[in-house]
Amino acid sequence: MNGKISQEVKAQAGEAARRAKTEGLAVGQRAKVPAAEVIRPVPAPVPAVPQQPKGALDERTLREAVEFTIVFADDKGFKCKLLAADNYNLIVESNDRRMLIPKHSIKYVALPASLSPRD
Repeated sequence: MNGKISQEVKAQAGEAARRAKTEGLAVGQRAKVPAAEVIRPVPAPVPAVPQQPKGALDERTLREAVEFTIVFADDKGFKCKLLAADNYNLIVESNDRRMLIPKHSIKYVALPASLSPRD
């Protein structure tokens, strides 16, 4: 069987050498294929990415809740409405008073059971 395989390999090598010689190529050099004949794979379509709402998640959530409860590290808290927010602070209103609350002082925020979007 080894003799048969080696004869096939020799025949293929000889044929490649003859082809290279007739095309004016050195042995082992590949023939150039015109660009029109090259088959290129079709790129897969890019799946559409759903649009994410803009703005920070915490601010959007608190604005949707309208009124929520802020609980501090000592487990004391109060109900309030969000007026403004940035990366480090919340400005809230409770009992007709405006307060600046640093976010690092908040243990958690209790939201109402059902968040209904504002019209």
